[in-house]
Amino acid sequence: MADNKKNNNKVKIWQPTNLYGNYQIGRGTKIGAFCDIGGKIGKNCVIQTMVSVPPLTIIEDNVFLGPGVRIGNEVFPMSGKLSGVRIKEGAIIGMNSSIRAGVIIGKNTIIGQHSNVVADIPDNEVWFGNPAKFYKMRMGIT
Repeated sequence: MADNKKNNNKVKIWQPTNLYGNYQIGRGTKIGAFCDIGGKIGKNCVIQTMVSVPPLTIIEDNVFLGPGVRIGNEVFPMSGKLSGVRIKEGAIIGMNSSIRAGVIIGKNTIIGQHSNVVADIPDNEVWFGNPAKFYKMRMGIT
């Protein structure tokens, strides 16, 4: 493991992981091996192995990203037009899910594994599928 030299704040990063650009990682966050991190990650997040967090991405506090989650930041391939993704506090993204550039995922939302998120998702909902579709409201959230 390596310490986050930019923050020096009890971040755990398993190697090899690629940190680049203006990345920021909040206190208490854990990042698995083989990740590409170029965006901003909040406090107490869990980013599992083989996750891509490109520049312009904002991940708020207490977010979980399962293994193999891919976040896009280019609106169309090879266009050079970039748009960030925002994942709000407490969201859970299942393994191998893909999130399209420019999407906002709501607070306390759950995205099922292998989902393809192509549109904004409101707070406190459960979505899954390709493309991801609403399943139900998430209960028990305060």
